[in-house]
Amino acid sequence: MKSSDTPEICPKWWVSEKPDAIKGQDLKKALTECQQAIANADKKGDAEIMDAALGALKYLNSTVDKTIKKECDKKAHKEVIQVLEKFADLIEEEVERLKEAKSDLADKDCEDDEDSKGKLFEPEYLCKMIKLLKTGKELNFSFGLDKSSPENSCLLLCRKREPDRLIKMLRSKTEFAKRLMTYGRATADGKMLQFTLSDNAKEPSQICKLAKVFLKKNPELKFKKLRVVCSSGEIAEEDMDSADSGAPQVAGGAATGELQERLKKVTAVAQTWKQTRDSVADQIAQLRKQLDTFDDVDVKSIRDRLDSVLERYPKLDFSSFAGAADKPTFDRALDETRRGVAALKSILAQDAALNTIDKNPFVKTNVVTTFDDALGRIAGELSRA
Repeated sequence: MKSSDTPEICPKWWVSEKPDAIKGQDLKKALTECQQAIANADKKGDAEIMDAALGALKYLNSTVDKTIKKECDKKAHKEVIQVLEKFADLIEEEVERLKEAKSDLADKDCEDDEDSKGKLFEPEYLCKMIKLLKTGKELNFSFGLDKSSPENSCLLLCRKREPDRLIKMLRSKTEFAKRLMTYGRATADGKMLQFTLSDNAKEPSQICKLAKVFLKKNPELKFKKLRVVCSSGEIAEEDMDSADSGAPQVAGGAATGELQERLKKVTAVAQTWKQTRDSVADQIAQLRKQLDTFDDVDVKSIRDRLDSVLERYPKLDFSSFAGAADKPTFDRALDETRRGVAALKSILAQDAALNTIDKNPFVKTNVVTTFDDALGRIAGELSRA
């Protein structure tokens, strides 16, 4: 067995490739069970069978570790160990694939429960979801805005479908411009409806004003206040009972002038962080693009892992400032965010993954410096907020 070999979830591969000195019966058994479980999951497409396959993959992972520790000699079986260690990436890929398939199955079940996709676009269904919102449930949403006739906008609310799935459905059924379509999560406390936009969602400049006109066309959809929390950290509000007055208000209209200024500083900090993540994401995308030119299994594995590298780290959440209508609430949100910045700085300082990216020989990146500089500036701004 060569260190360059690629492992397979197949007992025949293991039996033919392993050295005679290694019995490997436990691994053979785990590979047999896993291969059959994955085949069943792919063939039958049942949630329970998919869970069984995920369990088999977990068992396979532990069996590989056990085989390395108990049956392999570090010197005599160095290349065997190197090949077996590659199972980690292979298993991770299969786990992600099955989880995605299971998620798609849940979406399909959801569609079956609701008869068809078209039901989401019916006014009666929207009213039903609005009533559900008022009970305290969090729902996913997508929103298409019509600037010329706001009352003809389209709002989709759903319990199970993810926001990015809802925006795809909206695009397939309507003709709104992409810049006037957004998505995320919706909540309500009975008096106020809040849309929290997803990280990658568009931020239509008049979303509050247009949404207000749309919601007021139907009394059942009416709230006293509408709030939009943008991915940039900016927060906008509209009083639903007031006459349309142009641009949406900045959140905290009832707060003091001093609190208004502090909220503006936090909004600027949130924008700085968004720009930082976008910059790092662009650098990683450039590296992935370069790696796409290599037809090598190991390189492809590295490239695929780059897709989710930023998801390993906790997100700085500025949405807690959305309800900061007084100084104590603002101060609590500020302390929480400061702790989040300090924790993230500590995690990044101890993680070698970003340094590894910057040492790549293909594309010049400065991911570590980008994060360090931004977090330093953000910590300084928050200390003065």
